Formats: sequence, C-alpha cells, structure tokens
Amino acid sequence: MSVYAVIAGVVGLAVDAFYRRTSLGGAVPTSGPVLLVANHPNGLIDPAVVLNTAARPVRMLAKAPLFDMPGISWLVKGMNALPVYRQKDGADTAHNAATFRAVSDALAAGHAVLIFPEGISHHEPQLQRLKTGAARMALSAVEAGAGDLAVVPVGLTYRDKARFRSQVATLVGAPLPVAPFAARARGADDAEAVRALTEAIDDALRDVTVNLDAWEDLPLLDAVDAIWRIGDPDRAARLKRLADGVAELRARAPERLAAVRARVVEWVTRLDALGLRASDLAPDHGAATARAGKALAFAARNLAVVLVGLPVAAFGALFFAVPFWTTHAVFLLARPSADVAATVKVLASLVFFPLWHVVAGWLLWASFGPSSALAVLAIAPLCGMTARWFFRSRVRALRDAAVFVRLLFARRLRRRLELERDLLVRAIDEVAAELDQR
Repeated sequence: MSVYAVIAGVVGLAVDAFYRRTSLGGAVPTSGPVLLVANHPNGLIDPAVVLNTAARPVRMLAKAPLFDMPGISWLVKGMNALPVYRQKDGADTAHNAATFRAVSDALAAGHAVLIFPEGISHHEPQLQRLKTGAARMALSAVEAGAGDLAVVPVGLTYRDKARFRSQVATLVGAPLPVAPFAARARGADDAEAVRALTEAIDDALRDVTVNLDAWEDLPLLDAVDAIWRIGDPDRAARLKRLADGVAELRARAPERLAAVRARVVEWVTRLDALGLRASDLAPDHGAATARAGKALAFAARNLAVVLVGLPVAAFGALFFAVPFWTTHAVFLLARPSADVAATVKVLASLVFFPLWHVVAGWLLWASFGPSSALAVLAIAPLCGMTARWFFRSRVRALRDAAVFVRLLFARRLRRRLELERDLLVRAIDEVAAELDQR
C-alpha cells in the first residue's frame, strides 16, 4: 500500500469521525483528466473532505509554507501535493512555473488535481474573488495534451465548522469542458480565454455553494428554513436556495428584504425570550407532542436510554478524558482563526488520541494483563463515540421536555405564535412569488 493511500485513509477516517458528511448530489468522474475546484472555508479540512468525496486519487495544490511546517510537511509531501508560491508568503513566485508544468503533466496523464481557486482559506460568508491560476492551469493542460479535461466544481457547506459531529454537506457540480475555451485561445496565457474560463469557474462554484452577503443573514435563513419548507430533501440545499433568494431580493427590492427581516427577527426574538426555537412550532411538532401517549412514550424511551447508555457513556468519557482535555488545551493555547479551528482540533486529535491508546494500553497490560488490556482498548472507541452522542442527546431531551411542558400549559401563547408564524409564511410566499415572476 502506498504512502498516499495510508495518509488519505487515516486523514479521511479522522475527518469523517469529526464531521457527519452528507452528499447533496453529483459525482466526480472516476477516470480521465479532472481539475477539481472547491471553495475553501475550513483550512486543511477542505482537501480531506474533497478527497473523501472524489473516491479516486487526487493531487492537490498547497501553499509553499506548509511544506516546511513540522508534521504538516510530512502529510502534504506524502500526499504528492504540489507547492504554490505566493507573494504574500514572501516566496519567489517564479517557482510556480515548475508547479504549472507538473499540473499540466498530471492532467495530460489523466489524473485528478485539486485546487482552491480563491487562493486563501477564509471565514467569510461568501465565495471570494477567484484567482486566475485554475483557468491558466486548465488551458495549459489542454495545450499539453489533456484535450478532454473538465473542471469539476465541489461545494462545501459546514453547519458549524469547529463543532465535533457537526454536518458538512458536499455538492458536486456538472463537469465544465475546457476544450471550447482553449479552442478560442491564442495560447494558454491568452487573457481573454483566461478571463472567460475564470468567470465560468466562478459561476460553477457559486451554483454549488451557499453564499451570504453577511453572517447576519444566517439566523434569518435558519428561522425561515424552519417555518418555510420548499421541497428540498436536505437542509443545506434549502439554505442555498434561501441564500440565493435573499441575495436576489437585496439586489431587486432591498426595502422588501428589510421589512421581512424585521418581522422574522421580531418573531425569533420573542421565541428566544421564551426559550423556544422556530422548529418548536413547526406544523408537525405540536401534533407529535401534544398527546399524552406521545409524552409517555418519550419519557419511557429516554429512561431506557439513560439506564442502558449511562454506564457505557460514563466509561467512554472517563477513558478519553486525558486526550480530550489535552486536545482542548492545545486548541485554547493555539487560539486559531475560525478558518483553521477544525484543522487544529483534528490534527491534535490525530496525535493525542492514538498516543493515549498506546499509554493506556501499556498501563492496563502491566496492571491487569494482556487479555484485559486488549478487551478495554477494543471497546473504548465505541464507548467514546457513545459518550459524545449520549450527553448531547440528553441535553436535547431535557430541552424538548421543557418545551413540551411550556407549550402544553400555554396553549393561548402557542396559538398566537403559530398565527404570527403563518402570517410570516404568507409574507414570504408573496415575496417568493414576486421574484419568480421577474
């Protein structure tokens, strides 16, 4: 097994353990030259997610300083990554000529290459202006013999980048053939062809990513999403459609957006004051919780979960307390920016959790013998994952119980909030109908 396969497998497992990864559709071609382009909101996690999504070997481009960082350099070199020399890093950008040739050769040989055309990892709520490097590499590759090269956009949407077991959704767009752009070009550096292909790549990436004008739009989308279902099976897809609608409304009728936003914010503020969320008043929520039978079933189910799950979760929490809090301490000391917070957590976990397994295994072996040590080490990972799920689910269960009791004994308040919700939905429907007609 190659070094690439080992590193890709380990990193892929670590990222899939940290996030719940879902696919919104599309697939990376399994053969032929492919230039993968993706948005870049989450540091070194983004390439790992794309690798898991691609399901084929991928060579990636990485900024040159990573090749000199302890630990990280071993990873990027083992993954056959190619360095990108940036002026902002103080590097000599003339070295990029060799990187361009390596990319062209790899694509001409039918390989897949990954590039983040924004050129930076960031924590902005929308796609940043693309650099022209992806377009120039693609045109150079066609000139070198990759005539059937396609640019394939991959959109990454994180629910909460730094939170363990949060969701990351991937959406693979339709392949964008490069040959038509190359046919009109007078060489790989033809300015008009580079500009046209860069714009096409930008459009393709925007079609697969959620783009907000400001982070303050996200609470608005969350609230609207909870009360206004538009048929998409996945929440990330709904948020993308809602974000596109907000952007269009901001451009066409900003006064309407301001009015709707004010009403939604006022309603959500009232819910917050009552300890409620918009989803608590979803049309099916009351029907599911208002009957005594449902309440008794809820209580019995959660009691059973506590009786069975508490001992397992307690053991998992105690066993992994040392690496968990060590990783947390490293995170606090590092004080990473938002776009690399998850990277720090995942890399620290890759160091401290396996190391603790070795140390704990040695201590158990010395104290209780090999059979006990192997048995504990075998069940510990499952207990650790159970602990995380158990304690988070118990918090949710307590909150759901509090919401049930509050709404059960405040039916008049519930009816008033539901009436306001219905009026909001009607207003949103009217705005959506106006946008559809334009």
